[in-house]
Amino acid sequence: MKKCAKYFLVMLGLLIGFTVNANAVQAATLSMNYSDYWYDRAKADGSDHHSWHWTLYEVDGEVAYCIEPNIPEGKNYTQGTWEQTGLSNDIKERILLTGYYGYTYPGHQTLKYRAATQGLIWDTIVGSGAHTTFWTERWANGSQFNVDAEQNEINNLIAHHYDRPSFNGGVYMSGSITEKDIGTKVMDLLIMLLEDQTGQSYEYKKVEAEEETA
Repeated sequence: MKKCAKYFLVMLGLLIGFTVNANAVQAATLSMNYSDYWYDRAKADGSDHHSWHWTLYEVDGEVAYCIEPNIPEGKNYTQGTWEQTGLSNDIKERILLTGYYGYTYPGHQTLKYRAATQGLIWDTIVGSGAHTTFWTERWANGSQFNVDAEQNEINNLIAHHYDRPSFNGGVYMSGSITEKDIGTKVMDLLIMLLEDQTGQSYEYKKVEAEEETA
């Protein structure tokens, strides 16, 4: 019988971890607490409609986000890899940036930002124009816990993430980076995370083959 895995995204500064249901010697501890709200999620055409308690997750005391909706939680978790999730590179990059600019980003430590972050992650993974809202009662009843402003701010920060200057082949450049420059994009993100953690500025440049053998 195939074991069903449940995945979570954990933002730990430069460490991006996925926890996967498994028996492990160094298992992580998942903490779950129901919030006072219910999520309501459906695709643009109204299909794949789900509503349930919006649960607040923590893994070993760190804020975590569900990245596999509609799968029940397990008990034992261990460090996993991006490949185990089966998500495309585009989706992985988007939810990584959403997690970074969401609840754990400086000044965003509110329940609304936490809901906004989880909602955007689900919408990205489900696709097909999926949209998640939060309410005081199930199936979008009661009063809405509106996080539109928070989601707009997260999306705006993501949209301008790669506007920051970068080094490419030793030449100082600025402006947007194309999809072909995925290596540079990843390095930009890592440098930004490192700068935020240390308070220091860092630079990098591409080392050409002739420089490597010089």
